[in-house]
Amino acid sequence: MSYLYEKSKTWRWIVTNCRESKPFLLAFSCVCIGGSMALGYATMYATSYNEDRLRERLSKDVDVQMMSKVNNDMLGQLLRDAQSSERMDERYAAALRGKILTGQPSEIPGRTSWRPLPKQTDTKEDK
Repeated sequence: MSYLYEKSKTWRWIVTNCRESKPFLLAFSCVCIGGSMALGYATMYATSYNEDRLRERLSKDVDVQMMSKVNNDMLGQLLRDAQSSERMDERYAAALRGKILTGQPSEIPGRTSWRPLPKQTDTKEDK
């Protein structure tokens, strides 16, 4: 800061006025905080302006019945696991790694990914 104080007349003026005037210090602080917030808001807006359109595009192709079935299957598996309390250590270790164990223990042991979605048959007529 001493380099900045020695070389910049503007910075020396700001420091001097902040020492002498509390209202100036308050105003300068508000300008710095407000400017930082405005810059942060502008950055967030610039990096996520397309998010709503992407969400709409992704949800447009979702088959509600298929997603409902998948969610019900996952919820049923979760409830079965909670009731039986089997594989809890394995599930806990997988959760710490950010994985989700699916399926019965008799299925592929140690499987740490979602079940593949069923093949979707095209019921709409081609035009």
